[in-house]
Amino acid sequence: MVSHNLAQLSAATHWHDPIIIVGANPVGLITALGLAYYRIPSVVVEDGSGTSLESNQLALLDQSTLAILDTWSQSGQQIVANGVIPTGERVLFRKSQLYRAPLAAYEPGMPYPRLLNIHQATLEHLLLQILQRVGGCQVLWQHSVRGMVQDHEGVNIELATPGGNKYVRAPYLLVTNGPPTPMHNALGMNHTGTTPDQRFLSLDILTKLDNPHERWYWFDAPFNPGYITQLHPLPDGIVRVVYQLRPGEDPAAVGRPDALQQRIVNMLGQRSYEVIALNTHSCQRSVIAQFKHGRLLFLGSAAHSLSLFGASEANSGAQDAWNLVWKLALVRAGLAMEESLLDTYHIERHAAAAAYLESTNETMSFLTPPRGLAEWKRNTTLRLSQPFKVIRNSIQLVDGSGSYTYKNSPIFSDDHRLYLGGRFTELSDEQSATLKRFRLGPQVGTLAPSLTLPNADTGTPVSLLARSAQGFVILCFTADVEMAMAVLQQVPVQISGVPISFLVITPVMPAVSAEGGITIVLDADHKAASAYNAGPRSLYLIRPDRVIAARRFDSDFNDIPALLRHSVGEDVVDTRSRIRRTETKLSASQ
Repeated sequence: MVSHNLAQLSAATHWHDPIIIVGANPVGLITALGLAYYRIPSVVVEDGSGTSLESNQLALLDQSTLAILDTWSQSGQQIVANGVIPTGERVLFRKSQLYRAPLAAYEPGMPYPRLLNIHQATLEHLLLQILQRVGGCQVLWQHSVRGMVQDHEGVNIELATPGGNKYVRAPYLLVTNGPPTPMHNALGMNHTGTTPDQRFLSLDILTKLDNPHERWYWFDAPFNPGYITQLHPLPDGIVRVVYQLRPGEDPAAVGRPDALQQRIVNMLGQRSYEVIALNTHSCQRSVIAQFKHGRLLFLGSAAHSLSLFGASEANSGAQDAWNLVWKLALVRAGLAMEESLLDTYHIERHAAAAAYLESTNETMSFLTPPRGLAEWKRNTTLRLSQPFKVIRNSIQLVDGSGSYTYKNSPIFSDDHRLYLGGRFTELSDEQSATLKRFRLGPQVGTLAPSLTLPNADTGTPVSLLARSAQGFVILCFTADVEMAMAVLQQVPVQISGVPISFLVITPVMPAVSAEGGITIVLDADHKAASAYNAGPRSLYLIRPDRVIAARRFDSDFNDIPALLRHSVGEDVVDTRSRIRRTETKLSASQ
């Protein structure tokens, strides 16, 4: 009997040791939660002595990160309860307010807010509590990697500890801290990208504002002429104020109590306040060349630096973990081609990071343009945003990982007929029109639409993607349910244990009942067919990270085993980082 839950599969015989994660930061801890969800043991090593509640770093979590946390640990709402949801936005230019508008905290039908502001230290503390609750992970403080030897079955790791050096073995080493670290330096994993001469002063201020959940963007303010000032709400009556510093401006002079008082009063007016924390930082924006180096995999800030104004890499790093962890689970169970599948982590996430880097650079070029024409264009756009809402809506003021379409991944499979020129002689006019609509529907490499339909047998609501994290989901659109059932019942025999959930989506009440683990859902109003632009016999294969891995316009469903094998890398031969025995020693000077 094939398991329908990836977390219930046993490990392959050669995989006995826990995965080692370097860094007890949000990305490292989120990755550990993902591994725990799939019952993969892990050990987090951190050279610090514990989470620092005095840390000044801010985490701006988007709804996809909260959804990931909820999928893996049912903790999304717990995180939300400890943060602040921005509900308004105020944009000012020089002495004038350009506009003030409410922000929609939630998208329709979404249980998580669009954005959540939370201190990184608070987030880390919560994640450690959640890890302790779910189990499967050990956190070792004051432990750092000093060297490693990797071979075709694992990594031997030398750890420096308070009690001296010790040696452990792991199937994989996941690095989440940086940049740079001794590991980056030893492997030549240098970050490339934009390193601007832009520094910022961040203040956490305890005060009472008229609109405490409103964020501000103040361009060319009288108290910070020529530069940007921001305000972001935090829990417990605290606001984060970020000033862009002028080139050559002395942070120590700016941080003097008298200088701070003048800036704060000019911005917030005469009101009582208390400065809780002060920090200076620059915005480093870069990406390393390879996210995978044999059995070393880089995530979060170890792989890329994309966040603005001192915010953490939690969103993009969570997406790294979301992409990687299910692949490790399949490899651990012996159900995937190890190198072929894990190489796609680099292929997919490096491309996403490069796209985010470009987007972040565009945002920064607007927020902090160089003097001259670029600044004039920015200021003109700001002035026009006051009378023209369409211009206002085009301004991107907040960075975020957002959604990304994975392209050119070798484990995707699109329908070749979608890209053949000319008219298909074997198709009727109606079929040709349906094919054109299907071509424009959800693409391979994008997130699959999530919606709920009634179970054809019981009438109870069924979420099409409710079980997606447990394995692959196959959506079969058809009016011939009996034919589909006959074919699908043979699929598990042909795919050697890959966890799958079958959903037959039909517009008419079927004459047969569901059996063999197959679910039949009724799409009488064509809601699902419209969301997927599906034809009468269309097929969608969805990965555990809810990314569409394959689609077919007109399928008899006999091609499902081949599509599944391709999606786990079985017929992919062009791997990029074949594992050889390599030794890396990190010297004390590194």
